[in-house]
Amino acid sequence: MPSKNRLKYLASLSKKKQRKIEGKFIVEGVRALYEGLNSDYVCEEVFIDAEHFGKVNDLIELSETKGIPVTFVSGEEIKKIADTKSPQSVAALFRVKSNSNLSGGKFIVALDDVADPGNLGTIIRTCDWFGVENILISANSVDLFNPKVIRSTMGSIFHINFEIADDLSSKLDEIKSKGYKILAADMSGKSVKEARKIESKVVLVLGSEAFGVSTEVKKTADYAVSIPGIGKAESLNVAVAGAILIYELFGGK
Repeated sequence: MPSKNRLKYLASLSKKKQRKIEGKFIVEGVRALYEGLNSDYVCEEVFIDAEHFGKVNDLIELSETKGIPVTFVSGEEIKKIADTKSPQSVAALFRVKSNSNLSGGKFIVALDDVADPGNLGTIIRTCDWFGVENILISANSVDLFNPKVIRSTMGSIFHINFEIADDLSSKLDEIKSKGYKILAADMSGKSVKEARKIESKVVLVLGSEAFGVSTEVKKTADYAVSIPGIGKAESLNVAVAGAILIYELFGGK
């Protein structure tokens, strides 16, 4: 059983500052943990609610096969480790992966100051579904390893290449020099259906919930793209808009 100090340390990783200092984060849930254990991320320890160990024998076996310590804890202890009020019966401690290089694939999604963890997680999951392996994230976006981001990706965070850009517009200029077309999501842009005709490598930029794509980033864009609507809603949630745009631009290509 973990000590009080150990539990306090694990609980502290719900805070961005502590994750940055320690270079570690917590993963909750059976599905996400399976994905993490089968990825190139380093898992340091797995925690399992002793009352439910019989339901996760395969997970225990996988952890032990990989030489990862498994610690049995009480239901109250798993609640202290996890970020949710009603956590699943498993959690694990992972090391933060250092800023990776984008793999040079045909499609990249760039996020310009996306602030909501649920939105970021959903966009990551959508990218994973459509086979977009590269995500560029501005430094002012929500932390990639925020517990809510991790949960909402449902394990997809372990499938992507990501890069955090201190200066997104400069990074996009650099990528543009490698033959990519930059498409910025904007309500005044041309219909995304027209943009499907673009044959070159493409970066889709999604903007913040409050302000959209910044003026500075728009200057780097070759095109502004929008989603035609026929109803009365003022706008779409960025994760919803992102899903539609990703499907239209990258789905089936």
